[in-house]
Amino acid sequence: MFDVRRCLDCGRCLELCVYIPLRGEDAVREHRELASGGEAEWVMRYRVGCGACDTFCPNNAHPYSLILDRLHARYEGEGLPARARFLMPTLPGNFHEFLV
Repeated sequence: MFDVRRCLDCGRCLELCVYIPLRGEDAVREHRELASGGEAEWVMRYRVGCGACDTFCPNNAHPYSLILDRLHARYEGEGLPARARFLMPTLPGNFHEFLV
C-alpha cells in the first residue's frame, strides 16, 4: 500500500524507471500528478507493471501500489485496453492460443 507519509514527492521512483522517459523536475511533476489523482499521462501510457519503482523509492513509500490503484480505477471506468484481451486466457484469440 502506498504510504503517503513516507513519500517526499522526490520523483526518484519515476526518474529511474527505464520505461518512462522522465527526468528531474518532469519526474517530480508526474509523480505529484499521480499522487493527487490527476491525469499522470506518462505513467498511464508507459507503465509495464514491473514494480521496480518500489525498489527505487528511497523512502520505502511503495509507489507501485499507487500506480496499481490508479490503473485499477482507470480500468473500472474505461475498461481494459483492447490489447489486454491477448493476455486473458479465457477470451478467444488470446496469446496462449497462438502458442499452442
